Amino acid sequence: MRIKTLIITSGSSQLITQLSVLKKQHSDLSNVYLLYVGLFSESLEVFFRQISNNNGITYIGQIHFDINPILLSKKEFILYFITGKFTKLFKVVEKKFSLLRFYKKFDLLLIPVRVKVEVDNVLLCYLKPKTIVFVADGVIDKLPERNFTNWRYFYLRNTITKFPLSSNIYSPFFLEEDIKRIGIYKEVDINVILSDTRKIELSVRFEKAYLQNRISYVIISQHYHLHEGVKFENDISYFKQIIKYALNNCGNSKVLFKPHPRDIKHKIEIFENINDDRLLVVSDEFKSLPIELFGEEFKDMNTIFLTGNSSGPLFFNKSNRIISIGSDKYLHKELNNRIKKFANNYKVEYLNL
Repeated sequence: MRIKTLIITSGSSQLITQLSVLKKQHSDLSNVYLLYVGLFSESLEVFFRQISNNNGITYIGQIHFDINPILLSKKEFILYFITGKFTKLFKVVEKKFSLLRFYKKFDLLLIPVRVKVEVDNVLLCYLKPKTIVFVADGVIDKLPERNFTNWRYFYLRNTITKFPLSSNIYSPFFLEEDIKRIGIYKEVDINVILSDTRKIELSVRFEKAYLQNRISYVIISQHYHLHEGVKFENDISYFKQIIKYALNNCGNSKVLFKPHPRDIKHKIEIFENINDDRLLVVSDEFKSLPIELFGEEFKDMNTIFLTGNSSGPLFFNKSNRIISIGSDKYLHKELNNRIKKFANNYKVEYLNL
């Protein structure tokens, strides 16, 4: 009997890791379903459809699951202990996300460990797969306290109740130290899936559009205005400073600005309007492609990566220069401290602009 597998992903890089784990453990991907949980993204939609077709898996779609854990009453605790059902909560899930009822009790479920996202616990509890495989989500710059071990959260007992987990968390080599903070690190080689993903139409068009000339700098964008309490204007000014630095040091070669998958179109358009033909701004349709797909090209070009504290360029940490950039002028103190800590932890250069 074929194993029924559900992949719940949080982004394109996370999916690369999940497929790498799955391919190593189960060569047959014909009974695999993919669901993205997060803010809707048109560019992610295209990427997920193409990578699903390339691997022979079924793409379900995108949902913004937003149901947080709630406390059990004594009566609800007894009922759950006997029946395994938390009727009040499960009714809310099925009313808001009715499609999920088709994906309950699968043999295997793969999901990233998102330390700041508690709704994943409810999702796992509702779906109740036979086996859960955890993978890395990204850099952990801040580890919030989590403890759902109280009897009033009994229904969450087989989910991500506290850190560190006693479970394996599969991860590429460059996130090893982060993963050791939250669970048992298990390395997974992502190169085979990266190579396969180079064949999809989106990747081929990206290469033709942006990699025909030497790229001396790649700027990896982040969405500080969305989640870090940074004003949108300051977010823009911060990255304009980084672009200016790269252009001042690139000579006649090119500088590539790679938006974050959750960067809004308006932000991308502002940088597209900078009048310098050495600056290549990746358009909105390509922003969800993982930069790791083009590893060989950037290694050959000795490209330098500029970022704040993104995990995006860490794939290149053994082969290319990475500069982590802070800004006392445009970023607040706590964020700057985390960027400095990131640079120190990963032994990359630090620069304050």
